[in-house]
Amino acid sequence: NDVYPSHTDSELVYTYMIGDKEYQSLINAGTYTVTITLPETDQYYEATIEVTVVIETSKTTEPTVLNATYGDVLSSIELPTIENVGKWVWVTPTDLVGDAGEQYHKAKFETEDPNYLEYEIDVKVVVAKKKVTIEVIENEYFYDGTEHTITYRVLDGEEELSLNVTQNKVSTNACNYTTTLVVDEKNYSGSVD
Repeated sequence: NDVYPSHTDSELVYTYMIGDKEYQSLINAGTYTVTITLPETDQYYEATIEVTVVIETSKTTEPTVLNATYGDVLSSIELPTIENVGKWVWVTPTDLVGDAGEQYHKAKFETEDPNYLEYEIDVKVVVAKKKVTIEVIENEYFYDGTEHTITYRVLDGEEELSLNVTQNKVSTNACNYTTTLVVDEKNYSGSVD
């Protein structure tokens, strides 16, 4: 029978290198050159084996659909932080979210953990119309046989906006009636009876 020398794991000497830096073990992601040295015995010379071990970096949990309102800036939308790993940040945090509807904005994952990959993704942001107030200025008229429209202004807080507003036609008959004013704009909504 052939007899092969055996070594216990404690007799083997391992060296883990990434470039010129030595590590105690394969602890973080990276491309390691692992040198395994078999010690010399009475029957054999010392031998060295060199192998390359690649430990890939991981991606993390990505943000899903986020919500915003027309006029918001990206920095007002909170992105997730992964405890002890890193955080998501907007690539252009001062940009506006865009028009009402579905928008996509770049976010990147920042980390100091070498086991995680820093990368960018497109994040879907569902932008809602901004609600505005319609303030009725004049809505009482004397019957004079002509058609009247209600006088109003559209406000976003204290700021007056010039937006399209539709309203029911006012009756030319002497009577009480109800009409509805509705903001008719892509990025704004609001109504009043």
